[in-house]
Amino acid sequence: MSKETVQSFIKMVVEENLVQAQSTIKGYLNEKLTEILEEKYEQYAPTIFESAKPDFLDLDGDGNTKEPMKTAAAQAEQGDDDEDVEEDEEQSEEEEEDETEDEDEDEDEED
Repeated sequence: MSKETVQSFIKMVVEENLVQAQSTIKGYLNEKLTEILEEKYEQYAPTIFESAKPDFLDLDGDGNTKEPMKTAAAQAEQGDDDEDVEEDEEQSEEEEEDETEDEDEDEDEED
C-alpha cells in the first residue's frame, strides 16, 4: 500500500466515509491475496500437475518400490516356491529326527 493510499484511507475513516474506506481496503487486500496466490501457484503447480508415476507395492519384499509390480509378483512367486521347498525339506528332516528318536526310545525300552 503506497503512502498516498494510506493517507487517503485515513482521511476517509476520519471523515467517516466508511463505505469508500472499506472498498479501498478490500481492493488492496484482493491485490495482495492475488499476488500471494500466484506465487504459491507458480511454486507448487509443477509438482501437482506433473504426470505422477505410481509408487509400486513391494510385492516381493525386497525393498525395491521402483520395479514394476509384474516383476515383483514373479519374484514373489519364485520366493514363495523357494520357501515352500525349504519348509518341506525342514519338515522332512524334523520327521526323520523324530523317527530316529522314537526308534532309539524303543531300543532303550527293549534293553
